[in-house]
Amino acid sequence: MTERKADALSQSEETLVIGPSSLHWDGDKLTIDLDEISNPLPRRVRGRITVHTDAVYDRASYLDNEKAQRWWPINPRARAEVNLNAPAIQWSGNAYFDSNDGDKPLEESFIYWNWSRGALKDGGAAILYDLELKDGGFRKLS
Repeated sequence: MTERKADALSQSEETLVIGPSSLHWDGDKLTIDLDEISNPLPRRVRGRITVHTDAVYDRASYLDNEKAQRWWPINPRARAEVNLNAPAIQWSGNAYFDSNDGDKPLEESFIYWNWSRGALKDGGAAILYDLELKDGGFRKLS
């Protein structure tokens, strides 16, 4: 969306603010308030996205042998409500809520990676993560 300087950032354990937009975690849901300009076609994007969780997966997995890349499927069967007033659109449905972080860029650890997520009939979710490691070999997580 919008690139901002470091002084536009503030954070606490529950909240991340970047310029006029913010994310807030209350333990059961993530509330995202957006006020941005889209790119490459400049257009206002303003509104709220709420991601409701029914459970939180309790751990992250290492994606590489050096343990420099981590993936945490926080709630693979979340539910999202999108209420934007610019553009004026609303919907709700299934959502996938995860986090990736690393000590270096992904492309320094992997030649190739992809993932997919699918809903299961019992209400659960199946996640497949395939990686080709730069230091040799392949890794599959599910």
